[in-house]
Amino acid sequence: MSTLTKKLLLLPLLAYIIPGSLSCMESLPQDIRRYITSLYLDATLSYDFEIFNSIQAQWIIRSVAFSPDGRTVLIGSNDKSAHLYNIYTKKQLKKLTGAFDFVLSVAFNPVGKTVLTGSGNTIHLWDLSTEKLLQKFTGGTKDVTSVACSPDGKTALTGSFDRTARLWDSSSGNLLKEFKGHTDSVFSVAFSPDGKTALTGSLDTTACLWDVSTGHLQRVLKGHTDPVFFVAFSPDGKTALTGSLDTTARLFDTATGTFLKELIGHEGPIFCAAFSPDGDIIATGSSDKKILFWKRSFNSVTWAETRQKSALELFITMGLYKTIHAEDCFINKDKKIP
Repeated sequence: MSTLTKKLLLLPLLAYIIPGSLSCMESLPQDIRRYITSLYLDATLSYDFEIFNSIQAQWIIRSVAFSPDGRTVLIGSNDKSAHLYNIYTKKQLKKLTGAFDFVLSVAFNPVGKTVLTGSGNTIHLWDLSTEKLLQKFTGGTKDVTSVACSPDGKTALTGSFDRTARLWDSSSGNLLKEFKGHTDSVFSVAFSPDGKTALTGSLDTTACLWDVSTGHLQRVLKGHTDPVFFVAFSPDGKTALTGSLDTTARLFDTATGTFLKELIGHEGPIFCAAFSPDGDIIATGSSDKKILFWKRSFNSVTWAETRQKSALELFITMGLYKTIHAEDCFINKDKKIP
């Protein structure tokens, strides 16, 4: 066994290392050093997300969004309706009916008491207090799959089966800009908290970050093995959340594109996901007809174990260095986390 191979076998332990032990990296190839560094930086994060509540629905969950106060969620489903729930009592508070197809996307207007729903090739604007329909936007050559409101409420972002995301004027309904680059349907869209970046998820298994002002592609987020059905930003804009047909949700660093965390708990494809306004809760919805609520915790042991798994996936399962075999890796389970 070569010296390089022996060093690669130690990669699963990188989640536990301290800065002073990084000097040995000088003898490793540049690409390996880059991945080791990213793994180490991720391992310094001290929080995790754990399931604390769930809602069992009667229909497949297609979309979800938190209210500005973080106490309720709006859920779009296969029954052609949108439902408002209290996340703590799990009680249904409102039901918006009138769509002609599955409600694939929902969004709260952050500066008013209105919500948007996407169904077919039409976007509906509703008054939440009265449950009355206020406005309809129609556009795109194929169905609208997702919709998001800009932070200032002045524009709306939509995704479509025609592989394109579009930016609209919320008042007039006029088309402002198109974002093209995905190789398959754009199934989800989101605005960054400052409104300067758009995030799109596609059936091509990737998520993309875009400059809203120019329409230019900034970064591609990879890692899911199946189509990405939903995307969202954390409230601070530093983390991207994705949900996929592969039954997992993933967290990515928006500045580097680095994979941070995998959420496992659903028994079917994840069609939607969202952060609460304070970033402490994540909601995920699935074909298993459940909404799972994940609450932020500060369990560093759990986080380190997650990073260890990611190291194995990166270097062995994903085949970056196929000469390494999983059965050759050794892990000292008694090692204490610094």
